[in-house]
Amino acid sequence: MFRSLLLTGLGLAATALHAREPVPVMNFEDIPVAGSSGRQLGAEEVRQAIEAAGAAKSWQMTLRAPGMLEATYWKAEKHVVSVVIAYDATKYSVRYLRSVNMNYAQASRADFDPKVRDGREAAPPQRDIEVQRQREAFAGRPESVYARPAPIGVIHPAYEQWVRQLIVGVQGQLALARTADR
Repeated sequence: MFRSLLLTGLGLAATALHAREPVPVMNFEDIPVAGSSGRQLGAEEVRQAIEAAGAAKSWQMTLRAPGMLEATYWKAEKHVVSVVIAYDATKYSVRYLRSVNMNYAQASRADFDPKVRDGREAAPPQRDIEVQRQREAFAGRPESVYARPAPIGVIHPAYEQWVRQLIVGVQGQLALARTADR
């Protein structure tokens, strides 16, 4: 019986993940590497910090070119997101690359009307509610000032949550690297 309840609960959670309305894709631009204290890091140390944070958050990192990593995250072997992380000794940016099973849809900002769905007025405006939830969930977080809606489309809200978790991990690893006695 416990197993049955557990499987039902997991199924409902997966359904809830899939069913949420998409929100605009967010990129994070020019997040500074330097903190208020500690030593200046080199680009190689920044890369190592990003890779360590990615590994800790279950992101797979691939070096695409000097100063550029591709990070891929799998959730339950069903949902996949990939981002490009451009970095140097002073800053890094995290930009959407692709996704699988994340309700991604190409749309310009002009096309994104949360009140219209399938050519009809939506009642209630669920996307408005999802966008507001997303804003409230991350209000006041340090990385929020670097968030920029990408002009490419909309995606499941979990994308932004996963990317923000990665960024928090990177900030922690950078802080450790700046205070490390090397």
